[in-house]
Amino acid sequence: MKVLCHMADRPVDFSKLYRQIPELHFVEARTDEEFGREIVDADILIGWTADYSLNIAELARRNARQLKFVHVCTSGIDTPLKHGGFPQGVVVANVAGLKAITIAEHGMALLLNYARRLPELEAARRAGRWLRRDAYPLVTLQGLTIALLGMGHVGQAIAKRAKAFEMRVIGISRGYRPDALVEEVVSRENIRDALRQADALMICAPSDSGTLGIIDAEKLACMKRNAILINLARGDIVVEADLMAALKERTIAAAALDVMMQEPPDPSSPIWTLDNLFMTPHLAGIGRDETEALIAMLADNLRLYLAGKPLKRVVFRDGQLVDSNLP
Repeated sequence: MKVLCHMADRPVDFSKLYRQIPELHFVEARTDEEFGREIVDADILIGWTADYSLNIAELARRNARQLKFVHVCTSGIDTPLKHGGFPQGVVVANVAGLKAITIAEHGMALLLNYARRLPELEAARRAGRWLRRDAYPLVTLQGLTIALLGMGHVGQAIAKRAKAFEMRVIGISRGYRPDALVEEVVSRENIRDALRQADALMICAPSDSGTLGIIDAEKLACMKRNAILINLARGDIVVEADLMAALKERTIAAAALDVMMQEPPDPSSPIWTLDNLFMTPHLAGIGRDETEALIAMLADNLRLYLAGKPLKRVVFRDGQLVDSNLP
């Protein structure tokens, strides 16, 4: 059975994976030409969704003759779906949770960055100003309410850290239930109830038909004027023009974005100039080396596939998304 590993230009060493499952024939492709040639008789495809370009998607649909299983090395599969989807009949699994802790830490860092006004204080230092008397208001997280759009692995990791700061946590989810981490859970249809209470909205949901553009002008108008919006998920969950307008008009206090509609943003975008917006360049998931954990997750599912047993973290089957974790 042949496994095609679409490595593109990633400096990842999968040799340990190859040694763990010698009964599989692993082949690497680093160029589109190699991919188009090797996908023809591949049974399994492993790769990163960011590398699933329009051309790769077309090559997969046109050339794959016996592909049955795709294992992505990320959690989201929105890029392949936007590029035309997967070959007919394939099952797709992901590595949800692999980077949850790192992303959650980044989200809390962005929240603290806003609460403690670190950008202004650093700017004052660079300008030779001692800003202590003019640094107010500073914010204490204890007792504040954070709303989490998405209660999958990342949402739960954020909730755990928010509770350590003694914050009140509201989950916005299709299927999660209140527990020790989350005092209240509302459905996406009732998201306004959460937004009216929240001092911070942190977005950590997948991009799908139910979340696309869910945070628009009408939802932003429900938020408190002193609230911050933090997006760790996908840029298209927020209507970017509406967010820019809300920030300009100060109908919400601030935003911190790790993801945007266009990356990097257009040079003319207000993202570069607004004084109440903080941006990081889509690196919330970058931290410790997760190669060992990634290989373990891949090996586990490959063994299940070989044994004919149910796969873990299936997100796409029979041409449609699978609501497995109901984040």
